[in-house]
Amino acid sequence: MKTKRYMMAAAAIGAAFAASNAMAVDSFPLDSNGSGAGGVIPDFATFDWAPGNALSVGVVPIILTTPTGTANPTPFTTLYQAKLSSLLSGTSANVTPVGNGTTYEYTITAAFQENLQSHIAPGGIGAPGDTSFFNILGGPTGALNQVNIYYQDAAHGGAPNASDLAGTGFADGTLILSAHVGNTQMFASSFTDTGGGATTPLDAFGTDNYPTIKSVLGQGATNVTAIVDFANSEFFAPGLSTISLSLFNTSQTLNFTQVDPASVFFNGTPGAGPGSLLGPINGGGPPFGTSVLFQADANQSFTLSQPIITTVPEPMTAGLGLMGIAALGMSTLRRRRLA
Repeated sequence: MKTKRYMMAAAAIGAAFAASNAMAVDSFPLDSNGSGAGGVIPDFATFDWAPGNALSVGVVPIILTTPTGTANPTPFTTLYQAKLSSLLSGTSANVTPVGNGTTYEYTITAAFQENLQSHIAPGGIGAPGDTSFFNILGGPTGALNQVNIYYQDAAHGGAPNASDLAGTGFADGTLILSAHVGNTQMFASSFTDTGGGATTPLDAFGTDNYPTIKSVLGQGATNVTAIVDFANSEFFAPGLSTISLSLFNTSQTLNFTQVDPASVFFNGTPGAGPGSLLGPINGGGPPFGTSVLFQADANQSFTLSQPIITTVPEPMTAGLGLMGIAALGMSTLRRRRLA
């Protein structure tokens, strides 16, 4: 049976998100272990997140029922979670303290809503080259509009415990940063089908943990700006004022070649595990599932609207560029290349 494939873009949070070339990346002090001895990084600029998982919940019926070239305002939710790969300086030097993943960990979780802006299929719906474009929807902070970064060590909730395969341990420890998408951003996300289907495994990273789930192949990108609601003063200077754009310079990819697909997500939504809504072919069918699971690899950096004032504490308000899931480059960011 011929496999039909549908397109979509995942978060961001995805993770990955890619920043505009016009957006400068700033550095500032980060107390990497939360006021602990020897933890201050004076020239911190980027959270380089390891490949993680993104799940677009309920996107499949939207793609299947919307004619090419038209928009569909029906929202769907994208979830994202990942562990830290490294902390980078303003010159992209690796300044990660010893012990990442063993004595401490940073993790990120995100949820935001998207809708379909346009869908093009030059070779027909489901054929390689089939591409969808999405808007990222803004709104108040909430369960469907949030980005959270956590730090965990013996003094902040216990030993590292995040598991990509199980999908657990990403939303514990100490919350150090939270943000939300403020304004709707048009054409902020896209995904293109490149092949795959009934004979392509979803999990091509080491052992195939989900042999009954296959996947389409493809790549996409997301570029999102968000507003910081909270920054933990144990980790961030109290004078940090406004941050706008640049977070993930990354890729969203199918299938999984750099990390295990998650069984479940931080909010309890099934991924590839029990209760999965992916269907027998992730991103394709028939029969069709309702959701799509992506590998998402992200960098997250910051741009300050004004210098940090370290002598006068003031409330933190900031804009944070979220998960660019793509191969879009930013001259001041290090691109993570797919293996």
